[in-house]
Amino acid sequence: MSFRPRVDMSGRGFYDFHTYGVFCTSLPGALAQLVARLNGIEKVRSSNLLCSTSFRHRNLPQPSQFQKLGNNFGAFPYIDYVDEHNKRETHTMRGKRRISPTSKQLQNSKNALMNSGAACYTVAEAAQILDKSIQTITNWCKTGRIQALPVPFGLKVTWQIPQISIELIKQQEKVKEARKNSFTPIKDTEKQLDLLPVFDKACLNGVIGGRSFSERTIEVNHYYIDKFLNKYGVANSKTLKQELADIHPELFAKREKTWTALRCFMKWMVDEGFADVRILEGFPDKPKRHKPPKRTSLTEEQLDQMEAACKNIYEKTVVIVLSQTGIRSGEFCNLRCEDIDLENRVLYIRKAKWGKTRKVALTRKAAETLQAYLEEHPRKPKDRMFLNSLDKPLHRDGLINRLRRIGQRVGVHAHPHAMRRAFVTINIAKGRSIVDIQVLCGHTRISTTREYCQTTNDDAVSRMKDWD
Repeated sequence: MSFRPRVDMSGRGFYDFHTYGVFCTSLPGALAQLVARLNGIEKVRSSNLLCSTSFRHRNLPQPSQFQKLGNNFGAFPYIDYVDEHNKRETHTMRGKRRISPTSKQLQNSKNALMNSGAACYTVAEAAQILDKSIQTITNWCKTGRIQALPVPFGLKVTWQIPQISIELIKQQEKVKEARKNSFTPIKDTEKQLDLLPVFDKACLNGVIGGRSFSERTIEVNHYYIDKFLNKYGVANSKTLKQELADIHPELFAKREKTWTALRCFMKWMVDEGFADVRILEGFPDKPKRHKPPKRTSLTEEQLDQMEAACKNIYEKTVVIVLSQTGIRSGEFCNLRCEDIDLENRVLYIRKAKWGKTRKVALTRKAAETLQAYLEEHPRKPKDRMFLNSLDKPLHRDGLINRLRRIGQRVGVHAHPHAMRRAFVTINIAKGRSIVDIQVLCGHTRISTTREYCQTTNDDAVSRMKDWD
């Protein structure tokens, strides 16, 4: 094993790491450090191009954990490796192509570790030492949770696990156990209730999950958590199981929202140190539907009947805009006058789901209806487009109630989301591109748009007769 000093294109120096003439560090950088350490090499040059943070998503040990075991490396190494057999060269920096290790490289890496005199264990032996299943140890090796050397085994690959990697896992388990014993769960109801504003702020600032929650999601989570804490006093797996058992199985939405809100709140308390990790032990599984969801939609005839049943231009504008743009109820309520370009017939959605923005075209009928509405209800550019009877911004609940009353006049169940599904179903039936509809609806996945389409078997049969 040897290091060969080299210079890259920018003049920085680095080392080639060779074993028996064939370089074998297409393995993770932490493993290259490990092999170097076992062979008596004290230090490997590091580079900012590939730092330890890029490995955190793979659950690889961090430099601080290596230092605890006596390793003095400050970062994962940036190493240029050469496959001398095929006369090709590449870099392990981010954005560059990697070469997968060949069988010869894997065998040489095994020999390098064996010749270093370090003790190695098979997967079965490591499972027995760590008191884990063989499948668990295998998954750890594949994901990088435990540093191991891949060894060819017929057409498959097995693993050789160095003793230092096992010691590292043992140390991590001790840290987890110490953390369990150090935290004291909050049992006072008032203290957990006091954490709710802090939790809401964390959701809004994107601390949880890496992106901010919508105001509607924060409002729903706050409602269910507050109701739960006032009833049971403390949030843990036992009380959540009891609450889910008390909710009727057919009330799937209530069960799912309760489970989601409490799970997010409890995990946040554990991560921030406000509660013991043991409150998550025995956490119930996510509720499942006992019956298929009731996804209602509306036909063109029903939409025409609702439009005819409107008593004023306000109600007519609500029905036409929702049915001919397919926007969400929250997006509709947040519309401002400056978001509507009647000259170019474009509607700008500036506060969509997950903070996204998009544009939606207006049909001639929708543009004319909006023009008539603005003539009767003049607004300033920054004003909300739709207000309630108290001249305050229209809320989602007020929109739902208004549509319900309009639908009752013609005997249909009208809801903002039903009109959104009607927009998808009607336009797909007219032969319009589902990709265009996906973009206009703001769906991330086209499968979601397909689920919105409520085409019945009778509709498909009637259209099939015209295929000849």
